Amino acid sequence: MKNNSISYPSNMLENIIENIPVGIMVLNSNFDIILWNSVQESITSIHRKDIIGKNFFNEFSYLFNPIASRLKIIFSSKETIVLNRFPFYTDNTNLLIKYFNIKINVINNVDGFNGVMFSTEDCTKLENVEDKLYENKETVKAIFDSTAEGILVLDSTGKVVNYNKYIKNIMEIYDNPIDKNDILEFVINKVKNSEDIKYKIKQVFNTKRKFFTLIELKDGRIFESLSSPLIKNNTLIGRLYSFRDVTKQKLDEKLLRESENYYRKLIEFLPASILLHIDNKIVFANNATAKMLGLDSPTELIGKEIFDFISKDFHELTREKTNIVQAYKQFTPLIEEEFIKKDGSIINVQVVSGLFPYKGNIASLVVAQDISQNKKAAELQEKFKENTRLLREAREFDKIKTEFFANISHELRTPLNVILSALQILNPDSNISLTKEKSVTYLNTMKQNCFRLLRLVNNLIDITKIDSGYFEIHLSNHNIVSIVEDITLSVAKYTEHKSITLIFDTDIEEKLIACDPDKIERIILNLISNSVKFTEPGGEILVTVHDAVDNIVISVRDTGIGIPENKLSIIFERFRQVDKSLTRNHEGSGIGLSLVKSLVELHDGEIFVKSTYGQGTEFIVKLPAILTEDDDMSSKNVYTPKNYVERINIEFSDIYS
Repeated sequence: MKNNSISYPSNMLENIIENIPVGIMVLNSNFDIILWNSVQESITSIHRKDIIGKNFFNEFSYLFNPIASRLKIIFSSKETIVLNRFPFYTDNTNLLIKYFNIKINVINNVDGFNGVMFSTEDCTKLENVEDKLYENKETVKAIFDSTAEGILVLDSTGKVVNYNKYIKNIMEIYDNPIDKNDILEFVINKVKNSEDIKYKIKQVFNTKRKFFTLIELKDGRIFESLSSPLIKNNTLIGRLYSFRDVTKQKLDEKLLRESENYYRKLIEFLPASILLHIDNKIVFANNATAKMLGLDSPTELIGKEIFDFISKDFHELTREKTNIVQAYKQFTPLIEEEFIKKDGSIINVQVVSGLFPYKGNIASLVVAQDISQNKKAAELQEKFKENTRLLREAREFDKIKTEFFANISHELRTPLNVILSALQILNPDSNISLTKEKSVTYLNTMKQNCFRLLRLVNNLIDITKIDSGYFEIHLSNHNIVSIVEDITLSVAKYTEHKSITLIFDTDIEEKLIACDPDKIERIILNLISNSVKFTEPGGEILVTVHDAVDNIVISVRDTGIGIPENKLSIIFERFRQVDKSLTRNHEGSGIGLSLVKSLVELHDGEIFVKSTYGQGTEFIVKLPAILTEDDDMSSKNVYTPKNYVERINIEFSDIYS
């Protein structure tokens, strides 16, 4: 719908309110007086400066007694009240001087404003005004004397025809009686620049203009003086001078100006960049801002677009930040941005934004700190940390590599030495007499160490193939339960020989999954051999298969020596061994569990370890329960082990009786 309302300039509205022949008083929702026009001043003899901002009930309710007691009810009901011939009292002594017609309007949410407006119209008959004034001469005199301003009334010749007591008090005139003209001279002589004041009085005395000036007395006090013409029948009959002590106000203003200058200088010399912008136009900037942007003076920034100095990558962020500040009236947290210097180079800054009053407007405040050096230092520190980490890892790798080569050398040399020694003994030219039983023992020793060498070489080849991506697994659908069970039972005699109890258990008799049986065999044999290696005679090894719907969970748990908690994280790392001191009793290259982990992951599975040192260890393998589509499901694949005995001998070759 089209808005047909007319927009008036604010000064036009003020002139209308000032010139209508009706007293106007407006209260806000807290009943504080916010408007008091000149007619209301005339009615009450109270200057607007003395009443604006004061609370109606605290200070001036007696003027409108008994309306005061009903005002809150009127405000709540939002009704318009008209009172005819309302008695008006000059002060709280209930002295009646006039009657007025009063209209009370409740202002309900007009442009967000709520309050009460009083319009007051004099209804006392004009012909009775003079009589009333004469009858209440003493009362009027009392009012005249009790005003909060000193008053001097001069006739058209410049002689003092009236004055009030307050002028004597503020000017410290204590001699009484005193000639009226002496009062004027006394006042002028108290003024600091008395000749200047005399000149100003002379300039405007015979005009119909109002004249306002500040007067400073010799004792330092400051007064506001208003000279108003007295006009009757369009003829100037004299002038009225009012004097109001504003010393405290002016001192406060002076202190405020000094404070403003102090803070302005403080802002100018702050090391942080401070700038204000309105509608993205810069209206203020301090020296730190100019210096940070490579400018000679902050004035070079005034009137420029703030986006001229912000990297394009941060324009959208700046807009969002400004919108948030204006919407929520809160400061934003510190964020990093990039500013553009005069030479086009980029600097990193930390920025916080908020709102700030500036010359009657609300401006966007930006406080920025150059963090380029800090950022460079942080980057260097981060780079140093990274280099330190890489160096530490390189040293660790060199250490592991050295240990690995030492271990591999031992793993190669030891079985070769054993084989060589046995060959020397078995050599017919050795002149050593051997029984058949002794010869078989030496042959078995040679065979076991050959298996040990074969296991080491196989593991090294497989690890190399896995690293290079050439290791192949052949997935087909098999009954994983029977595979694990067959492998477990195949080593039962071996564990029995070691006086270790081996148990197999399952909660499902059959489960087809896609797997490579040969690789599953190596995984299970390696884990069982690991358990045998670290389980004392009389201990127990439990192998279980559990159907977890989406996964098959294979567990190998023993009652061996366990693994220290601080070593669990490295158990699957290549060339790592939990305790190097164990190698004397339990040989190994340190690549078995790493290879197991790789074989499990090639099946898209996972392997975990749980262990309590001194109580035992459990290895858990999770394999996905999926089938391969390439396999012919018309018949079940049956896994037939090629040679369990040889495979067991190879995997268990580093365990000695």
